Amino acid sequence: MMKLIFAVAAAMLLLSCTPAASGDYNDDLETSRAVIRRVFDGGTVEVEFMENRRPKGAGQTETLRLIGVEADPYSTAPGAVCSTWAEAAAQYIGRYKDGGSVYVQTDSIAGSRDAAGRLNAYIWFDDSEERLLNEDLIAAGLVRFRSMPMDSWISGRLSEAEKQAKKKHTGRWHDWNEF
Repeated sequence: MMKLIFAVAAAMLLLSCTPAASGDYNDDLETSRAVIRRVFDGGTVEVEFMENRRPKGAGQTETLRLIGVEADPYSTAPGAVCSTWAEAAAQYIGRYKDGGSVYVQTDSIAGSRDAAGRLNAYIWFDDSEERLLNEDLIAAGLVRFRSMPMDSWISGRLSEAEKQAKKKHTGRWHDWNEF
């Protein structure tokens, strides 16, 4: 009898922790299939969702801010001056624009959105290698690792990618010397 009471109490506790249904979306750890449609810079892209899942349904677009990525500003506006690394990062992501699908994953620790209203997210490639676009950009030395609250295992992975890029003098770290 005591086990039954405990089981019922545990179930009630779990149900009380479930977010109430409302018009507000909880971006917490949601993963959805999408296609990259536009590249703003090495840390911001627009995707079109391919599934009727949150945060938006199939055919809907969303601007994403790549978690853990600090990219130089990039612009194609006439007269705009951009760093070589800003252009290289945007071109790197551009290789995947309108290509195969990717998976967009949010992180409850990083928060749903940044100050500009962009959805904070990781972009996983749609392959069996568990490749992460955020990590690829950092490992190629095209962007810097941006330390921020995020899931610790991914934070470690991104931080390590930057350490290895510096050690190998990859990309922007080609003339970097550790003191």
